[in-house]
Amino acid sequence: MKQERWQRAFAQNDKKFKELFGVKKEIFLKMHEILTVAREKRRRKGGPLRTKLSVGDQLFLTLQYLREYRTMEHLAFDFGISKSKVCETIRQVEDDLIKDGTFSLPGKKALLSKENAGRTFVVDVMESEIERPTKKKERKEYYSGKKKEYTIGTQIFADAETQEIICTDQEKGAVHDFKIFKTTVRAIICGIILLADSGYQGLLALHANSLIPFKRSKNHPLTEDQKWFNRALSSERVVIENINARIKTFKIMSVKYRNRRKRHLLRMNLICGILNHELRL
Repeated sequence: MKQERWQRAFAQNDKKFKELFGVKKEIFLKMHEILTVAREKRRRKGGPLRTKLSVGDQLFLTLQYLREYRTMEHLAFDFGISKSKVCETIRQVEDDLIKDGTFSLPGKKALLSKENAGRTFVVDVMESEIERPTKKKERKEYYSGKKKEYTIGTQIFADAETQEIICTDQEKGAVHDFKIFKTTVRAIICGIILLADSGYQGLLALHANSLIPFKRSKNHPLTEDQKWFNRALSSERVVIENINARIKTFKIMSVKYRNRRKRHLLRMNLICGILNHELRL
């Protein structure tokens, strides 16, 4: 690794370091340790190292990609390697971090755990804009009527108290929020209180311990009590909006996604795992 890059990065204060790379110094060092172990295992097995970059430079490159979503051409120029090597390096780093398990999410088993009885979870769908699909059928499947764009919808479960992200699922942009829930969540322990927005009308039939806002209609305006309930519920659900905002500090999740769609969920889970790990520091 170029010692100069490491020294310049760690000479920054904690706030500046996180602004540059999206993670705290402690998390960066933990990632560096994970990647060093993974690289050593590949070396012992005689596998290819794929790149001349040191572990530190590979991590700097990947975090810059996720944080700023720079083009691979720019990263190739800055790090002195080819565009194809940039792509290989990013994929390798992401795969190594995911396989280690340190940045894994609790998963859907948490929705069935008796230990979580009495806790409050929040569910919401975050839509990420993607490039226009080339096939006509896919254009229809990925077009979101809500966003008026081609999107991928990511359903996020989070703990309302700790802000820990529990699990994620993805569907094409045209799929309704509640349908994603019905097709991806088989069961939730009855003791969990579930907060959702108005897109989850009908949730009470699947999980009785749910809270969703009242919807007005042309002939049935909301009462004052219903308005008060909606405001109170919104103030409790704001935690999921804060989580979405933290996810979107990584520009790869806040601007139009240029890559192949099949790795979007992997990157989403990695970023969510990083945010969860940050909560434990």
